[in-house]
Amino acid sequence: MLNLSNYMLFFEHLYDYPGNIHNLLETLGKQLSLIAEDLNLAKMNIAINLPQLFCDRFPYTFNDTIFNTNQPTDDIPVSTDFTTEHDGLITITAYSKKGTNWTREQVKEIIFLNEQIMVLITRSRFQSQLKKAEETDNVTNVLNLAGIMHVGELLSIKKILPKFSVIALNINNFSAYNEKFGHVDGDVILKNYATGLSDYIGKDGVIGRIGADNFVIIINSSKVDELSSFLRRYQLHIELDNMTKEVIRFSSRMGVCSGDVSGYFPQLIVNAKMALKQTDPAKGYLFERYTSQ
Repeated sequence: MLNLSNYMLFFEHLYDYPGNIHNLLETLGKQLSLIAEDLNLAKMNIAINLPQLFCDRFPYTFNDTIFNTNQPTDDIPVSTDFTTEHDGLITITAYSKKGTNWTREQVKEIIFLNEQIMVLITRSRFQSQLKKAEETDNVTNVLNLAGIMHVGELLSIKKILPKFSVIALNINNFSAYNEKFGHVDGDVILKNYATGLSDYIGKDGVIGRIGADNFVIIINSSKVDELSSFLRRYQLHIELDNMTKEVIRFSSRMGVCSGDVSGYFPQLIVNAKMALKQTDPAKGYLFERYTSQ
């Protein structure tokens, strides 16, 4: 017979758990020890096989043991398959201790447990989607200010922030593109501009849009000069919504702040913005850079 107190504690903890799917499965494995004895549960496996379309910060191939008492198991498990909305498959399999036959009630509890684990996985995915929506700019699909702040905080926590520089970047007179092409195509240009920069930066950093034609970039300090050279020659070959093809070359400015500033990331953004103010868009330079001291 199940210990109701342990059973409630098991689910209360998991349903309050805000983490991503990897952490969820790790926590689930630890929590299963609360009810494993009552269910004669020796081992539990999970296999996730999902189309990439289904996944958003979510593993779409995963096959592992999430709970294991290291005791011998019976060869006849209880396995539950869940077909997702995009025709993916999640299979949760429970094994009893060797020589122990599950009662009918225990089998029902195992199936119910599998169903609840599936609910938790789905919930974790939706939380990931919500988190991404909160940290993504809806015009360009790069990070927004909240996303940039999150990255900066992680770098600070990992104590590697001193290896990075923060750049405040502005496109000079972007309103001229909106006047020439219209706001719809202006957004297309802005999105392609951000995507091109993000692709160039790659694994060396991240880019975020903090409003209008203003961006913040976090990049490995060793790559700042290369980024400057790229921005001097940066141009887009783009097809607009009216099917016209345009070559657009940008005039832009950036302020750079390198260093830790005692691990306080927001101050790096402030310093980068102050450096940006030292540049002068009225000079008409194709590209201008200022580095804070």
